[in-house]
Amino acid sequence: MAVSLERSRRLFVAVAPPREVVDFLLATQDAIRRTPDVRFLRREQLHLTLAFLGEVGEPMVDAVRRLVRSVPREWGGHAVIGGFLFLPDQRRTRVIAVDVKDAAGVLRRLHDRLAGSLVEAGLMKPEKRPFRPHITIGRLRTPGLVRLTHDCGKVRFGVESVRLYESKLSREGATYQVLEEVVLRGSE
Repeated sequence: MAVSLERSRRLFVAVAPPREVVDFLLATQDAIRRTPDVRFLRREQLHLTLAFLGEVGEPMVDAVRRLVRSVPREWGGHAVIGGFLFLPDQRRTRVIAVDVKDAAGVLRRLHDRLAGSLVEAGLMKPEKRPFRPHITIGRLRTPGLVRLTHDCGKVRFGVESVRLYESKLSREGATYQVLEEVVLRGSE
């Protein structure tokens, strides 16, 4: 049996929220800080995933970069944080997120372009679940019922860039390195 020595990298493509939205998300975390058993994401971990590739062999990383660079620059726009989202559901919550409303279809168009191209190129397996724009703000160590006493509110934000990230896992949590970024127009 041959053992592969090829290095692989854990990759995903995401929208990084603008700084003012990250500040809003951190304030939202502070408002629910007393929720038991939650590990909150750090500032640099907050993002909206468009496509999760998982482990990708080093020779394929350049192909992924090219696909990210192919996103049309004029595909920017706006989305709205629209309240809390409990995944998979409120009684068995594993993830506390904020739901992102995509009325103009900006995120859907980016997701469809990227995920479709990545699947077609054999760089990613098709997702089993439908795309649902959200930003994870915390994860429960043990799944369970989450009851919050207030909602997070709403905030509109510009979809200003698409980034290819490498995720490195450690005991302290994941760290992300930006490998490629496409700046978008249309969110002014």
